[in-house]
Amino acid sequence: MKIKKIAAFGAAFGIVIAGLSVASAANADPVTDGYAFVGSDTLQDAVGALANGTNVTGPSVRTLGAGKFVASWNAFTPGISGGRGLIQTKSGTAAFPRPTGSGDGKKSLLASIGGVTGNNHTWAAPTYTFNGASDGLNGNYTINTNTVDGARSSDGPTAGNESDGVLYYVPFGQDAVTYALKVGPNVDASAVSAAQSLTAAQLEAIYKAASPTPIGSGDDVIVPVEPQAGSGTRKFWNKALNSADHNTEISIGAAVVSGGPENDGTNSTLAAAAGADKIAIIPFSVASYIAQNNLDNTQSGFAAKGIVNTTTGLSLGSLGGVAGYTGSGHALTPNTSYYSGSNPFSRTTYVIVSYDRVNPSSSNYDKGLANAVDPTIPTSLAYWSAGDNGTAATSEKVKKTFGFAKPVSAAKRSN
Repeated sequence: MKIKKIAAFGAAFGIVIAGLSVASAANADPVTDGYAFVGSDTLQDAVGALANGTNVTGPSVRTLGAGKFVASWNAFTPGISGGRGLIQTKSGTAAFPRPTGSGDGKKSLLASIGGVTGNNHTWAAPTYTFNGASDGLNGNYTINTNTVDGARSSDGPTAGNESDGVLYYVPFGQDAVTYALKVGPNVDASAVSAAQSLTAAQLEAIYKAASPTPIGSGDDVIVPVEPQAGSGTRKFWNKALNSADHNTEISIGAAVVSGGPENDGTNSTLAAAAGADKIAIIPFSVASYIAQNNLDNTQSGFAAKGIVNTTTGLSLGSLGGVAGYTGSGHALTPNTSYYSGSNPFSRTTYVIVSYDRVNPSSSNYDKGLANAVDPTIPTSLAYWSAGDNGTAATSEKVKKTFGFAKPVSAAKRSN
């Protein structure tokens, strides 16, 4: 999904470092003296809206941290090979490849923390290692301390309660993942009908298969697709499909085609997979689907604040016969039963920060960063009211407009 990005306070201009092009003005990436967040595509539009200030609920709502602004970098940017390129988050700091998902956001945050030692865990001046793309930027990068202040994550903390964890996972909102369908030419109606309501067991088999799975009464097949490596949605989906425990990723089969950004109906890999007599399916965030339809920038009055809707030509499947959302048109809302914590395809999403910097008893405590993720402050990234009925002037209401529900998991330290 691609939000119409507005420059955060500081500047949005092209910078060239050591001969390498960094974040052009057209892409409106911010350089900030405040708090820099990177990572997950699933959260980027809602976090970006709150960072820049938004009036999608009526009054203006903006997340601040003790007078400093929050700034958010999208997971991908158009016009650059692979959608990545180098970014510079703060003036005078080293450039590094744009984190293109939850995994890379977390890695860049750990590198930015640096030199933190916990029980059995040590990060001493780590480097940020980026792999998995063919744009010439793979390799090791040194990230200056506090270059990255937070990571958006659609993937949760590691199993176990690590009381000494250097990272602090703060719930942002509840999301759910289902599958989206892109139907190719000459596909029989019987195949489309069958593909619209696949069970979890069927999906597990499809993603484990060595070849595309036959569907319907003709010669049609389903081609399973996954987003790019490092995607939190990809990792979550592969765990949720595992009927044995929902905590361990399945071993995907040779039938799976991988590549391209998540939650993006214009994904070229997905389009290529939907050939003649083929239905391509891909995991898709329900919150992202809701946001893209509710805030579609083709709506009257939404051109300056809406997001680009990439879902044309896609439909969301009803996993196990249960739809992820209710409503129609530009008035979609989460389906409470599908977002339920008991559904293995429902997930809490997070903003991750250094625990050391939000712990008031620490010498590294940063009140501004702590305020930005304080669940009791009505405009923070983490706010949800006790009664789940926040007013239009709260970040809770903004997040609901972007398809998120009140999270079911609590904040947690982890590594």
